[in-house]
Amino acid sequence: MESIDLIVRRIQKGDESAFDQLYSRFSKKVFHVAFAILRTDEEAYEVVQETFLKIWFKRSELDPTRSIEAYLSTVARNFALKIIKKSIRETLLEDLPEIISPEETDDNILMEEFQQKLEAALSHIPPRSREVLLLSRKDGLSNAQIAEKLGISLSTVNNHIHRALNGLKDQLQVPLTLILIFVASYTAHFQGLIIS
Repeated sequence: MESIDLIVRRIQKGDESAFDQLYSRFSKKVFHVAFAILRTDEEAYEVVQETFLKIWFKRSELDPTRSIEAYLSTVARNFALKIIKKSIRETLLEDLPEIISPEETDDNILMEEFQQKLEAALSHIPPRSREVLLLSRKDGLSNAQIAEKLGISLSTVNNHIHRALNGLKDQLQVPLTLILIFVASYTAHFQGLIIS
């Protein structure tokens, strides 16, 4: 098994398979850190997404000599606390001026920019491929269920999903892992993009 510091060095160079290894090793830990604070699966999963998105886009700043596990836990904790602060602001402090730290603003901008890019990239995917991808990733249908629902063959479903994911990967220039975790969560925003 490859050492974590080597994986981090590969991530710094933009190696997507190294990023996938990091996600595979630590996504559950990040989820548990967030869940311990937030107590909801949905928000904890959102923290996982934001944490790994930040890792990818700030990969040049990673320090292979420091514990990546500790860093991921810190980033996840900060994102979880940000969700709690936002909730408190919305419910109790609506009339008070909002105070946001520069780092929090950077993280918000990063997430918003990625969501906008994902939305734009989804709009460039052929409509049928987009529909199949959303049925698969958002609605959780199996490929066989999609084939039956749309009256197409299983191999056609596979081709549509492959075409959609590769199209998103090419347009967004991020690891496929990031695309998969974001498409599952943010597709509700893109339902209007499906054209029958």
